[in-house]
Amino acid sequence: MNEKIRAQHLTRKAMLYVRQSSAYQVSHNLESQKLQYTMQDRLHQLGWNEIEVIDEDLGRSAAGTQTRTGFERMVAEVCLGHVGAVAAREVSRFARNSREWQQLVEVCRIVDTVLVDQETVYAPRRSNDRLLLGLKGSLNEYELDLLRQRSLEARREKAKRGELVVAAPVGYCKTEDQRLEKDPDLRVQDPIRSVFRQFGAIGSVRQTLLWFLEHGLQLPACTPRGEIQWKRPSYGTVYRILTNPIYGGAYAYGKTECTINYEGGEPRKRDRRKPRNEWLALIPNAHDGYVQWDEFERIQCAINGNLRLAGHAGAPKNGEALLAGLLRCRRCASKLTLHYTGIAPIRSCGNTRYATAVMYILAMQPDASSSPRRSGTLLQEPRFPILTLDESKLTPALGYVFRRKWRYPHESLISILWKFEKANALSGAVVARLMGPDVDPYEGVAPRRGIVDVDRLRENLGLPGKVLHSALIEGTERQRYSDAFRFCRHCLTLGYHSVVHQLESLSQCPAHQGILESRCRRCGHETPHRISVRLLEARYRCANCLAPYARYGWTPYNVQPMRPGHRKAFTRRYLERCRC
Repeated sequence: MNEKIRAQHLTRKAMLYVRQSSAYQVSHNLESQKLQYTMQDRLHQLGWNEIEVIDEDLGRSAAGTQTRTGFERMVAEVCLGHVGAVAAREVSRFARNSREWQQLVEVCRIVDTVLVDQETVYAPRRSNDRLLLGLKGSLNEYELDLLRQRSLEARREKAKRGELVVAAPVGYCKTEDQRLEKDPDLRVQDPIRSVFRQFGAIGSVRQTLLWFLEHGLQLPACTPRGEIQWKRPSYGTVYRILTNPIYGGAYAYGKTECTINYEGGEPRKRDRRKPRNEWLALIPNAHDGYVQWDEFERIQCAINGNLRLAGHAGAPKNGEALLAGLLRCRRCASKLTLHYTGIAPIRSCGNTRYATAVMYILAMQPDASSSPRRSGTLLQEPRFPILTLDESKLTPALGYVFRRKWRYPHESLISILWKFEKANALSGAVVARLMGPDVDPYEGVAPRRGIVDVDRLRENLGLPGKVLHSALIEGTERQRYSDAFRFCRHCLTLGYHSVVHQLESLSQCPAHQGILESRCRRCGHETPHRISVRLLEARYRCANCLAPYARYGWTPYNVQPMRPGHRKAFTRRYLERCRC
Protein backbone atom coordinates (compact mmCIF):
# COMPACT_ATOMS: atom_id res chain seq x y z
CA MET A 1 0.00 0.00 0.00
CA ASN A 2 1.20 3.55 -0.73
CA GLU A 3 2.76 5.28 2.27
CA LYS A 4 0.65 8.41 1.67
CA ILE A 5 -2.55 6.44 2.26
CA ARG A 6 -3.31 5.96 5.94
CA ALA A 7 -6.03 4.29 7.97
CA GLN A 8 -8.09 7.49 8.33
CA HIS A 9 -8.25 7.69 4.52
CA LEU A 10 -9.47 4.12 4.09
CA THR A 11 -12.23 4.51 6.68
CA ARG A 12 -13.84 7.11 4.45
CA LYS A 13 -15.23 6.50 0.98
CA ALA A 14 -13.46 7.24 -2.31
CA MET A 15 -15.04 9.24 -5.14
CA LEU A 16 -14.20 8.63 -8.82
CA TYR A 17 -14.80 11.64 -11.09
CA VAL A 18 -15.62 10.86 -14.73
CA ARG A 19 -15.90 13.70 -17.28
CA GLN A 20 -15.70 14.41 -21.00
CA SER A 21 -15.75 17.93 -22.46
CA SER A 22 -18.44 17.72 -25.16
CA ALA A 23 -21.43 15.71 -26.28
CA TYR A 24 -19.46 14.63 -29.35
CA GLN A 25 -16.78 13.05 -27.14
CA VAL A 26 -19.43 11.29 -25.07
CA SER A 27 -20.93 9.76 -28.24
CA HIS A 28 -17.74 8.90 -30.13
CA ASN A 29 -14.82 8.67 -27.67
CA LEU A 30 -16.14 5.59 -25.91
CA GLU A 31 -12.71 4.08 -25.27
CA SER A 32 -11.62 7.09 -23.25
CA GLN A 33 -14.81 6.81 -21.23
CA LYS A 34 -14.14 3.12 -20.47
CA LEU A 35 -10.59 3.90 -19.32
CA GLN A 36 -11.95 6.43 -16.83
CA TYR A 37 -14.36 3.89 -15.35
CA THR A 38 -11.53 1.32 -14.94
CA MET A 39 -10.02 3.60 -12.29
CA GLN A 40 -12.33 1.76 -9.87
CA ASP A 41 -9.96 -1.23 -10.04
CA ARG A 42 -7.01 0.95 -9.05
CA LEU A 43 -8.92 2.30 -6.04
CA HIS A 44 -9.76 -1.25 -4.96
CA GLN A 45 -6.07 -2.15 -5.20
CA LEU A 46 -5.18 0.83 -3.02
CA GLY A 47 -7.52 -0.46 -0.29
CA TRP A 48 -10.87 1.27 -0.70
CA ASN A 49 -14.05 -0.78 -0.58
CA GLU A 50 -16.66 1.98 -0.80
CA ILE A 51 -16.33 3.80 -4.12
CA GLU A 52 -18.82 6.36 -5.47
CA VAL A 53 -18.70 7.22 -9.17
CA ILE A 54 -19.66 10.77 -10.21
CA ASP A 55 -20.39 10.99 -13.92
CA GLU A 56 -22.98 13.78 -13.98
CA ASP A 57 -20.61 16.11 -15.85
CA LEU A 58 -20.24 14.03 -18.99
CA GLY A 59 -20.40 16.48 -21.91
CA ARG A 60 -19.46 19.54 -19.81
CA SER A 61 -16.29 21.56 -20.18
CA ALA A 62 -14.00 22.23 -17.19
CA ALA A 63 -12.85 25.61 -18.53
CA GLY A 64 -15.01 27.42 -15.96
CA THR A 65 -17.75 28.70 -18.29
CA GLN A 66 -20.32 25.99 -17.43
CA THR A 67 -21.91 24.92 -14.17
CA ARG A 68 -20.82 21.41 -13.15
CA THR A 69 -23.17 19.95 -10.57
CA GLY A 70 -21.12 16.77 -10.19
CA PHE A 71 -17.93 18.66 -9.36
CA GLU A 72 -19.79 20.89 -6.89
CA ARG A 73 -21.30 17.87 -5.14
CA MET A 74 -17.88 16.22 -4.92
CA VAL A 75 -16.31 19.34 -3.34
CA ALA A 76 -19.21 19.55 -0.87
CA GLU A 77 -18.68 15.92 0.21
CA VAL A 78 -14.95 16.58 0.68
CA CYS A 79 -15.68 19.64 2.82
CA LEU A 80 -17.90 17.56 5.09
CA GLY A 81 -15.03 15.11 5.69
CA HIS A 82 -16.83 12.13 4.18
CA VAL A 83 -14.24 11.47 1.46
CA GLY A 84 -10.80 9.94 1.91
CA ALA A 85 -9.73 10.13 -1.74
CA VAL A 86 -10.85 11.75 -4.96
CA ALA A 87 -9.71 10.03 -8.14
CA ALA A 88 -9.68 10.63 -11.89
CA ARG A 89 -7.89 9.12 -14.86
CA GLU A 90 -5.94 12.38 -15.24
CA VAL A 91 -6.06 15.27 -12.81
CA SER A 92 -7.02 17.56 -15.71
CA ARG A 93 -10.47 15.91 -15.54
CA PHE A 94 -11.12 17.78 -12.29
CA ALA A 95 -10.64 21.32 -13.61
CA ARG A 96 -8.91 23.29 -16.32
CA ASN A 97 -9.15 26.67 -14.61
CA SER A 98 -7.14 27.87 -11.64
CA ARG A 99 -10.09 28.90 -9.49
CA GLU A 100 -11.77 25.50 -9.26
CA TRP A 101 -8.45 23.62 -9.22
CA GLN A 102 -6.97 25.60 -6.34
CA GLN A 103 -10.27 25.32 -4.48
CA LEU A 104 -10.21 21.53 -4.70
CA VAL A 105 -6.54 21.26 -3.65
CA GLU A 106 -7.01 23.62 -0.68
CA VAL A 107 -10.12 21.80 0.56
CA CYS A 108 -8.35 18.44 0.31
CA ARG A 109 -5.41 19.85 2.29
CA ILE A 110 -7.65 21.08 5.10
CA VAL A 111 -9.65 17.84 5.58
CA ASP A 112 -6.68 15.53 4.72
CA THR A 113 -8.02 13.97 1.51
CA VAL A 114 -5.65 12.51 -1.07
CA LEU A 115 -5.90 12.89 -4.86
CA VAL A 116 -5.38 9.82 -7.03
CA ASP A 117 -4.73 9.52 -10.77
CA GLN A 118 -3.43 6.74 -13.01
CA GLU A 119 0.22 7.43 -12.12
CA THR A 120 0.50 8.33 -8.46
CA VAL A 121 -1.13 9.48 -5.22
CA TYR A 122 -0.93 13.13 -4.09
CA ALA A 123 -1.13 14.27 -0.46
CA PRO A 124 -1.91 18.03 -0.47
CA ARG A 125 -0.57 18.37 3.07
CA ARG A 126 2.93 17.66 1.75
CA SER A 127 4.64 20.69 0.29
CA ASN A 128 6.22 18.81 -2.63
CA ASP A 129 2.91 17.25 -3.68
CA ARG A 130 1.14 20.60 -3.32
CA LEU A 131 3.78 22.23 -5.53
CA LEU A 132 3.41 19.47 -8.13
CA LEU A 133 -0.39 19.80 -8.11
CA GLY A 134 -0.10 23.56 -8.60
CA LEU A 135 2.20 23.09 -11.59
CA LYS A 136 -0.10 20.50 -13.14
CA GLY A 137 -3.10 22.77 -12.70
CA SER A 138 -1.31 25.68 -14.41
CA LEU A 139 -0.14 23.40 -17.22
CA ASN A 140 -3.65 22.06 -17.73
CA GLU A 141 -5.04 25.59 -18.03
CA TYR A 142 -2.22 26.64 -20.37
CA GLU A 143 -2.73 23.56 -22.51
CA LEU A 144 -6.41 24.38 -22.97
CA ASP A 145 -5.63 27.98 -23.93
CA LEU A 146 -2.95 26.84 -26.35
CA LEU A 147 -5.26 24.37 -28.07
CA ARG A 148 -7.99 26.97 -28.33
CA GLN A 149 -5.58 29.57 -29.73
CA ARG A 150 -4.23 27.15 -32.35
CA SER A 151 -7.74 26.19 -33.39
CA LEU A 152 -8.86 29.83 -33.74
CA GLU A 153 -5.77 30.83 -35.70
CA ALA A 154 -6.24 27.95 -38.11
CA ARG A 155 -9.91 28.86 -38.49
CA ARG A 156 -9.09 32.52 -39.22
CA GLU A 157 -6.43 31.71 -41.79
CA LYS A 158 -8.83 29.38 -43.55
CA ALA A 159 -11.49 32.09 -43.53
CA LYS A 160 -9.09 34.68 -44.98
CA ARG A 161 -8.61 32.36 -47.95
CA GLY A 162 -12.37 32.01 -48.35
CA GLU A 163 -12.30 28.26 -47.66
CA LEU A 164 -14.24 28.19 -44.39
CA VAL A 165 -17.96 27.68 -44.99
CA VAL A 166 -19.77 27.14 -41.71
CA ALA A 167 -23.34 27.02 -43.02
CA ALA A 168 -25.09 27.79 -46.29
CA PRO A 169 -27.94 30.32 -46.27
CA VAL A 170 -31.24 29.55 -47.93
CA GLY A 171 -30.83 29.44 -51.67
CA TYR A 172 -27.34 27.88 -51.51
CA CYS A 173 -25.88 24.43 -50.90
CA LYS A 174 -22.52 23.60 -49.33
CA THR A 175 -20.31 21.29 -51.43
CA GLU A 176 -17.75 18.78 -50.16
CA ASP A 177 -14.84 21.00 -51.18
CA GLN A 178 -16.12 23.92 -49.01
CA ARG A 179 -17.77 25.95 -51.76
CA LEU A 180 -21.21 27.50 -52.18
CA GLU A 181 -23.47 26.65 -55.08
CA LYS A 182 -27.00 27.76 -55.84
CA ASP A 183 -29.78 25.45 -54.79
CA PRO A 184 -30.77 23.46 -57.90
CA ASP A 185 -34.45 23.79 -56.97
CA LEU A 186 -35.82 26.67 -59.05
CA ARG A 187 -38.74 27.06 -56.64
CA VAL A 188 -36.19 28.21 -54.04
CA GLN A 189 -34.26 30.47 -56.41
CA ASP A 190 -37.24 32.39 -57.84
CA PRO A 191 -38.52 33.93 -54.55
CA ILE A 192 -35.02 35.15 -53.65
CA ARG A 193 -34.63 36.77 -57.06
CA SER A 194 -38.08 38.34 -56.57
CA VAL A 195 -36.89 40.00 -53.35
CA PHE A 196 -34.06 41.78 -55.17
CA ARG A 197 -36.25 42.55 -58.18
CA GLN A 198 -39.00 44.15 -56.09
CA PHE A 199 -36.54 46.16 -54.02
CA GLY A 200 -35.01 47.52 -57.21
CA ALA A 201 -38.47 48.65 -58.33
CA ILE A 202 -39.71 49.98 -54.96
CA GLY A 203 -36.53 51.01 -53.11
CA SER A 204 -37.74 50.15 -49.60
CA VAL A 205 -37.35 47.01 -47.48
CA ARG A 206 -40.70 47.50 -45.79
CA GLN A 207 -42.56 48.12 -49.04
CA THR A 208 -40.94 45.00 -50.50
CA LEU A 209 -42.25 43.02 -47.54
CA LEU A 210 -45.74 44.49 -47.96
CA TRP A 211 -45.71 43.50 -51.64
CA PHE A 212 -45.06 39.87 -50.70
CA LEU A 213 -47.74 39.96 -48.01
CA GLU A 214 -50.26 41.59 -50.35
CA HIS A 215 -49.80 38.83 -52.94
CA GLY A 216 -49.75 36.06 -50.32
CA LEU A 217 -46.25 34.85 -51.31
CA GLN A 218 -44.00 32.82 -49.03
CA LEU A 219 -40.22 32.70 -48.72
CA PRO A 220 -38.05 29.60 -48.17
CA ALA A 221 -36.25 29.09 -44.87
CA CYS A 222 -33.70 26.50 -43.71
CA THR A 223 -34.33 24.33 -40.65
CA PRO A 224 -31.45 23.26 -38.35
CA ARG A 225 -31.44 19.92 -40.20
CA GLY A 226 -30.96 21.65 -43.54
CA GLU A 227 -34.50 21.10 -44.79
CA ILE A 228 -36.46 23.76 -46.71
CA GLN A 229 -39.63 25.16 -45.15
CA TRP A 230 -41.93 27.78 -46.65
CA LYS A 231 -42.92 30.56 -44.25
CA ARG A 232 -44.78 33.84 -44.26
CA PRO A 233 -42.10 36.51 -44.82
CA SER A 234 -41.13 38.92 -42.07
CA TYR A 235 -39.15 42.14 -42.12
CA GLY A 236 -36.08 40.40 -40.70
CA THR A 237 -36.17 37.73 -43.40
CA VAL A 238 -36.33 40.25 -46.25
CA TYR A 239 -33.70 42.48 -44.65
CA ARG A 240 -31.24 39.59 -44.16
CA ILE A 241 -31.60 38.52 -47.78
CA LEU A 242 -30.98 42.04 -49.08
CA THR A 243 -27.97 42.70 -46.81
CA ASN A 244 -26.20 39.32 -46.89
CA PRO A 245 -23.08 39.62 -49.12
CA ILE A 246 -23.37 35.95 -50.05
CA TYR A 247 -26.33 36.77 -52.33
CA GLY A 248 -24.07 39.31 -54.07
CA GLY A 249 -21.55 36.58 -54.90
CA ALA A 250 -19.07 37.54 -52.14
CA TYR A 251 -17.52 35.47 -49.37
CA ALA A 252 -17.78 37.19 -45.98
CA TYR A 253 -16.63 36.06 -42.55
CA GLY A 254 -16.37 37.79 -39.19
CA LYS A 255 -19.44 40.03 -39.58
CA THR A 256 -20.40 39.60 -35.92
CA GLU A 257 -18.61 39.12 -32.64
CA CYS A 258 -19.75 37.56 -29.39
CA THR A 259 -19.53 39.61 -26.20
CA ILE A 260 -20.02 38.26 -22.69
CA ASN A 261 -21.69 40.38 -20.03
CA TYR A 262 -22.35 39.30 -16.47
CA GLU A 263 -25.83 39.90 -15.08
CA GLY A 264 -26.51 38.74 -11.56
CA GLY A 265 -23.26 36.78 -11.55
CA GLU A 266 -24.29 34.76 -14.62
CA PRO A 267 -22.61 35.17 -18.02
CA ARG A 268 -24.83 36.39 -20.86
CA LYS A 269 -23.66 36.10 -24.45
CA ARG A 270 -24.73 38.68 -27.02
CA ASP A 271 -23.87 39.02 -30.70
CA ARG A 272 -22.87 42.44 -32.07
CA ARG A 273 -22.70 43.31 -35.74
CA LYS A 274 -19.39 44.86 -36.77
CA PRO A 275 -18.89 47.52 -39.45
CA ARG A 276 -17.64 46.26 -42.79
CA ASN A 277 -14.10 47.58 -42.32
CA GLU A 278 -13.74 45.31 -39.25
CA TRP A 279 -14.80 42.09 -40.98
CA LEU A 280 -12.18 39.37 -41.06
CA ALA A 281 -12.69 38.54 -44.74
CA LEU A 282 -14.69 39.95 -47.67
CA ILE A 283 -13.92 38.43 -51.07
CA PRO A 284 -16.18 39.64 -53.93
CA ASN A 285 -16.99 37.35 -56.88
CA ALA A 286 -16.17 34.22 -54.86
CA HIS A 287 -19.19 32.31 -56.19
CA ASP A 288 -22.26 32.75 -58.35
CA GLY A 289 -24.58 35.35 -56.77
CA TYR A 290 -28.23 36.17 -57.25
CA VAL A 291 -27.20 39.75 -58.18
CA GLN A 292 -23.93 41.27 -59.34
CA TRP A 293 -21.65 42.77 -56.69
CA ASP A 294 -22.08 46.31 -58.07
CA GLU A 295 -25.85 45.94 -57.87
CA PHE A 296 -25.56 44.61 -54.32
CA GLU A 297 -23.49 47.66 -53.31
CA ARG A 298 -26.15 49.99 -54.76
CA ILE A 299 -28.78 48.17 -52.72
CA GLN A 300 -26.79 48.73 -49.52
CA CYS A 301 -26.47 52.43 -50.29
CA ALA A 302 -30.23 52.65 -50.88
CA ILE A 303 -31.01 50.89 -47.58
CA ASN A 304 -28.64 53.14 -45.64
CA GLY A 305 -30.14 56.19 -47.30
CA ASN A 306 -33.61 55.18 -46.11
CA LEU A 307 -32.62 55.57 -42.45
CA ARG A 308 -34.37 58.42 -40.67
CA LEU A 309 -31.15 59.87 -39.28
CA ALA A 310 -29.09 63.00 -39.79
CA GLY A 311 -27.14 62.82 -43.01
CA HIS A 312 -29.59 60.42 -44.72
CA ALA A 313 -32.16 61.36 -47.33
CA GLY A 314 -34.81 59.00 -45.97
CA ALA A 315 -37.24 56.67 -47.68
CA PRO A 316 -39.86 58.07 -50.09
CA LYS A 317 -43.11 58.93 -48.29
CA ASN A 318 -46.72 58.83 -49.37
CA GLY A 319 -49.19 61.70 -49.12
CA GLU A 320 -50.51 64.75 -50.90
CA ALA A 321 -47.70 67.11 -49.85
CA LEU A 322 -44.78 67.74 -52.20
CA LEU A 323 -41.18 66.81 -51.33
CA ALA A 324 -42.26 64.66 -48.38
CA GLY A 325 -39.24 63.48 -46.41
CA LEU A 326 -36.80 65.73 -48.33
CA LEU A 327 -37.22 69.11 -46.58
CA ARG A 328 -35.07 70.20 -43.64
CA CYS A 329 -35.10 73.10 -41.21
CA ARG A 330 -32.96 76.08 -42.27
CA ARG A 331 -31.58 76.69 -38.76
CA CYS A 332 -31.01 73.32 -37.08
CA ALA A 333 -30.92 71.08 -40.21
CA SER A 334 -33.42 68.66 -38.65
CA LYS A 335 -35.68 66.71 -40.99
CA LEU A 336 -39.16 68.20 -41.20
CA THR A 337 -42.02 65.91 -40.24
CA LEU A 338 -45.35 66.22 -42.03
CA HIS A 339 -48.77 66.49 -40.39
CA TYR A 340 -52.08 66.58 -42.23
CA THR A 341 -54.63 68.80 -40.47
CA GLY A 342 -57.46 68.46 -43.00
CA ILE A 343 -56.96 72.00 -44.35
CA ALA A 344 -53.32 72.04 -45.42
CA PRO A 345 -50.22 69.97 -44.55
CA ILE A 346 -48.05 71.34 -41.75
CA ARG A 347 -44.30 70.76 -41.60
CA SER A 348 -42.32 71.04 -38.38
CA CYS A 349 -38.81 70.01 -37.33
CA GLY A 350 -39.75 69.21 -33.74
CA ASN A 351 -37.13 71.62 -32.36
CA THR A 352 -38.79 74.06 -29.98
CA ARG A 353 -36.27 76.84 -30.52
CA TYR A 354 -35.53 76.56 -34.21
CA ALA A 355 -38.80 75.69 -35.95
CA THR A 356 -38.96 77.82 -39.06
CA ALA A 357 -40.86 78.17 -42.30
CA VAL A 358 -37.76 78.48 -44.48
CA MET A 359 -36.36 75.15 -45.66
CA TYR A 360 -33.69 73.80 -47.96
CA ILE A 361 -33.81 70.69 -50.10
CA LEU A 362 -31.11 68.05 -49.74
CA ALA A 363 -32.13 66.04 -52.77
CA MET A 364 -31.27 68.74 -55.32
CA GLN A 365 -27.55 67.85 -55.39
CA PRO A 366 -25.86 64.41 -55.25
CA ASP A 367 -23.48 65.50 -52.46
CA ALA A 368 -26.21 67.10 -50.37
CA SER A 369 -26.71 64.13 -48.07
CA SER A 370 -25.22 65.61 -44.91
CA SER A 371 -26.37 68.38 -42.64
CA PRO A 372 -24.40 71.65 -42.57
CA ARG A 373 -21.85 71.63 -39.81
CA ARG A 374 -21.57 74.20 -37.07
CA SER A 375 -18.48 76.36 -36.67
CA GLY A 376 -18.36 77.54 -33.08
CA THR A 377 -21.76 79.00 -32.32
CA LEU A 378 -22.60 80.12 -35.86
CA LEU A 379 -24.12 77.99 -38.57
CA GLN A 380 -22.17 77.93 -41.82
CA GLU A 381 -23.82 78.96 -45.04
CA PRO A 382 -25.63 75.94 -46.52
CA ARG A 383 -24.19 74.49 -49.70
CA PHE A 384 -27.62 73.59 -51.05
CA PRO A 385 -30.26 75.46 -53.06
CA ILE A 386 -32.68 77.31 -50.82
CA LEU A 387 -36.47 77.09 -51.06
CA THR A 388 -37.63 80.38 -49.54
CA LEU A 389 -41.20 81.11 -48.49
CA ASP A 390 -42.25 84.71 -47.97
CA GLU A 391 -42.34 84.98 -44.19
CA SER A 392 -43.93 88.41 -44.17
CA LYS A 393 -47.10 87.18 -45.91
CA LEU A 394 -48.66 84.48 -43.83
CA THR A 395 -51.61 83.08 -45.75
CA PRO A 396 -53.50 79.80 -45.40
CA ALA A 397 -52.58 79.01 -49.02
CA LEU A 398 -49.04 78.36 -47.85
CA GLY A 399 -50.24 76.12 -45.08
CA TYR A 400 -50.47 78.62 -42.17
CA VAL A 401 -53.64 77.97 -40.27
CA PHE A 402 -55.26 78.71 -36.94
CA ARG A 403 -58.50 77.01 -36.03
CA ARG A 404 -60.95 78.82 -33.87
CA LYS A 405 -61.68 75.72 -31.84
CA TRP A 406 -58.10 75.89 -30.51
CA ARG A 407 -58.95 79.11 -28.67
CA TYR A 408 -60.40 79.08 -25.16
CA PRO A 409 -62.48 81.96 -23.66
CA HIS A 410 -60.55 84.99 -22.40
CA GLU A 411 -57.25 83.55 -23.58
CA SER A 412 -54.20 85.79 -23.54
CA LEU A 413 -52.43 86.86 -26.72
CA ILE A 414 -49.26 85.02 -25.66
CA SER A 415 -51.15 81.73 -25.46
CA ILE A 416 -52.78 82.32 -28.86
CA LEU A 417 -49.43 83.11 -30.50
CA TRP A 418 -47.83 80.00 -28.94
CA LYS A 419 -50.48 77.84 -30.59
CA PHE A 420 -50.17 79.68 -33.91
CA GLU A 421 -46.38 79.27 -33.83
CA LYS A 422 -46.56 75.57 -32.91
CA ALA A 423 -49.22 74.67 -35.49
CA ASN A 424 -47.39 76.35 -38.36
CA ALA A 425 -43.77 75.55 -37.37
CA LEU A 426 -42.80 79.22 -37.27
CA SER A 427 -39.89 80.89 -35.55
CA GLY A 428 -40.38 83.37 -32.74
CA ALA A 429 -38.87 86.15 -34.83
CA VAL A 430 -41.53 85.72 -37.52
CA VAL A 431 -44.44 85.73 -35.06
CA ALA A 432 -43.05 88.67 -33.04
CA ARG A 433 -43.12 90.86 -36.16
CA LEU A 434 -46.91 90.54 -36.21
CA MET A 435 -47.07 92.94 -33.24
CA GLY A 436 -46.33 95.85 -35.56
CA PRO A 437 -43.95 97.06 -38.26
CA ASP A 438 -41.93 99.20 -35.83
CA VAL A 439 -41.65 96.63 -33.02
CA ASP A 440 -38.24 95.16 -32.27
CA PRO A 441 -38.97 91.38 -32.06
CA TYR A 442 -36.06 90.75 -29.69
CA GLU A 443 -36.80 93.59 -27.30
CA GLY A 444 -40.46 92.70 -27.37
CA VAL A 445 -43.61 94.61 -26.51
CA ALA A 446 -46.14 94.38 -23.70
CA PRO A 447 -49.47 92.87 -24.87
CA ARG A 448 -51.50 96.02 -24.13
CA ARG A 449 -54.23 97.72 -26.08
CA GLY A 450 -53.02 100.59 -28.17
CA ILE A 451 -49.53 99.15 -28.54
CA VAL A 452 -50.16 95.92 -30.46
CA ASP A 453 -51.35 96.20 -34.07
CA VAL A 454 -54.71 94.38 -33.84
CA ASP A 455 -55.52 94.81 -37.54
CA ARG A 456 -52.28 93.09 -38.52
CA LEU A 457 -53.05 90.21 -36.17
CA ARG A 458 -56.62 89.87 -37.43
CA GLU A 459 -55.41 89.68 -41.04
CA ASN A 460 -52.89 86.90 -40.36
CA LEU A 461 -54.60 84.86 -37.64
CA GLY A 462 -58.12 85.11 -39.02
CA LEU A 463 -59.63 85.87 -35.59
CA PRO A 464 -62.29 88.54 -34.95
CA GLY A 465 -61.08 91.87 -33.63
CA LYS A 466 -63.28 91.49 -30.54
CA VAL A 467 -61.46 88.28 -29.60
CA LEU A 468 -58.05 89.89 -30.06
CA HIS A 469 -59.04 92.94 -28.00
CA SER A 470 -60.13 90.67 -25.14
CA ALA A 471 -56.73 88.92 -25.30
CA LEU A 472 -54.93 92.19 -24.51
CA ILE A 473 -54.64 93.87 -21.12
CA GLU A 474 -55.63 97.42 -20.24
CA GLY A 475 -54.38 98.64 -16.91
CA THR A 476 -56.46 100.94 -14.72
CA GLU A 477 -55.93 102.48 -11.33
CA ARG A 478 -58.11 99.82 -9.71
CA GLN A 479 -56.98 96.81 -11.76
CA ARG A 480 -53.22 96.50 -12.03
CA TYR A 481 -51.49 93.79 -14.05
CA SER A 482 -48.22 92.09 -13.17
CA ASP A 483 -45.14 92.87 -15.25
CA ALA A 484 -44.00 89.23 -14.83
CA PHE A 485 -45.52 86.30 -16.68
CA ARG A 486 -47.86 84.53 -14.22
CA PHE A 487 -49.33 81.13 -14.91
CA CYS A 488 -51.27 78.17 -13.56
CA ARG A 489 -49.58 74.82 -14.20
CA HIS A 490 -52.89 73.01 -14.66
CA CYS A 491 -54.03 75.53 -17.28
CA LEU A 492 -50.72 75.31 -19.18
CA THR A 493 -51.22 71.56 -19.41
CA LEU A 494 -54.18 72.39 -21.69
CA GLY A 495 -52.10 75.02 -23.48
CA TYR A 496 -54.13 77.82 -21.88
CA HIS A 497 -53.10 81.14 -20.34
CA SER A 498 -55.63 83.83 -19.54
CA VAL A 499 -55.37 87.57 -19.14
CA VAL A 500 -57.00 86.99 -15.76
CA HIS A 501 -53.80 85.28 -14.56
CA GLN A 502 -51.96 88.61 -14.85
CA LEU A 503 -54.17 90.43 -12.33
CA GLU A 504 -52.12 91.43 -9.28
CA SER A 505 -55.20 91.17 -7.08
CA LEU A 506 -55.55 87.48 -7.97
CA SER A 507 -53.36 84.93 -6.20
CA GLN A 508 -55.13 81.70 -7.20
CA CYS A 509 -56.40 80.29 -10.48
CA PRO A 510 -60.20 80.82 -10.70
CA ALA A 511 -60.72 77.32 -12.10
CA HIS A 512 -58.20 75.07 -10.33
CA GLN A 513 -57.66 77.14 -7.18
CA GLY A 514 -53.95 76.58 -7.57
CA ILE A 515 -51.35 79.17 -6.62
CA LEU A 516 -50.35 81.37 -9.56
CA GLU A 517 -46.61 81.15 -10.14
CA SER A 518 -44.20 83.55 -11.81
CA ARG A 519 -40.79 81.95 -11.17
CA CYS A 520 -39.24 78.81 -12.64
CA ARG A 521 -38.96 76.01 -10.13
CA ARG A 522 -35.58 74.99 -11.52
CA CYS A 523 -33.63 78.23 -11.95
CA GLY A 524 -35.88 80.78 -10.22
CA HIS A 525 -36.04 83.02 -13.31
CA GLU A 526 -38.98 85.40 -13.62
CA THR A 527 -39.95 85.91 -17.27
CA PRO A 528 -41.17 89.42 -18.20
CA HIS A 529 -44.70 89.66 -19.56
CA ARG A 530 -43.55 90.91 -22.96
CA ILE A 531 -44.08 89.31 -26.37
CA SER A 532 -40.52 88.77 -27.60
CA VAL A 533 -38.57 86.19 -29.55
CA ARG A 534 -37.22 84.69 -26.33
CA LEU A 535 -40.67 84.15 -24.84
CA LEU A 536 -42.26 82.91 -28.06
CA GLU A 537 -39.59 80.32 -28.79
CA ALA A 538 -39.83 78.94 -25.24
CA ARG A 539 -43.39 77.65 -25.58
CA TYR A 540 -44.78 76.60 -22.20
CA ARG A 541 -41.21 76.62 -20.84
CA CYS A 542 -38.91 78.85 -18.85
CA ALA A 543 -37.28 81.38 -21.19
CA ASN A 544 -34.00 81.07 -19.26
CA CYS A 545 -33.38 77.31 -18.76
CA LEU A 546 -36.20 75.87 -20.96
CA ALA A 547 -37.56 73.82 -18.06
CA PRO A 548 -41.23 72.93 -18.77
CA TYR A 549 -43.82 74.82 -16.78
CA ALA A 550 -46.37 72.02 -17.18
CA ARG A 551 -46.29 68.27 -17.63
CA TYR A 552 -47.57 68.29 -21.19
CA GLY A 553 -47.32 70.89 -23.94
CA TRP A 554 -50.04 71.84 -26.39
CA THR A 555 -50.05 70.36 -29.90
CA PRO A 556 -52.74 70.54 -32.60
CA TYR A 557 -53.32 66.79 -32.20
CA ASN A 558 -54.19 66.58 -28.50
CA VAL A 559 -56.60 69.49 -28.10
CA GLN A 560 -58.78 68.94 -25.03
CA PRO A 561 -61.97 70.92 -24.40
CA MET A 562 -62.19 73.06 -21.30
CA ARG A 563 -64.61 71.92 -18.64
CA PRO A 564 -67.87 73.94 -18.42
CA GLY A 565 -67.20 74.78 -14.76
CA HIS A 566 -63.80 76.19 -15.59
CA ARG A 567 -65.27 78.25 -18.43
CA LYS A 568 -67.79 79.79 -16.04
CA ALA A 569 -65.10 80.54 -13.45
CA PHE A 570 -62.88 82.39 -15.94
CA THR A 571 -65.86 84.24 -17.47
CA ARG A 572 -67.10 85.36 -14.04
CA ARG A 573 -63.67 86.65 -13.02
CA TYR A 574 -63.18 88.37 -16.37
CA LEU A 575 -66.53 90.19 -16.10
CA GLU A 576 -65.70 91.27 -12.55
CA ARG A 577 -62.47 92.76 -13.93
CA CYS A 578 -64.44 94.68 -16.55
CA ARG A 579 -66.89 96.08 -13.98
CA CYS A 580 -64.01 97.27 -11.87
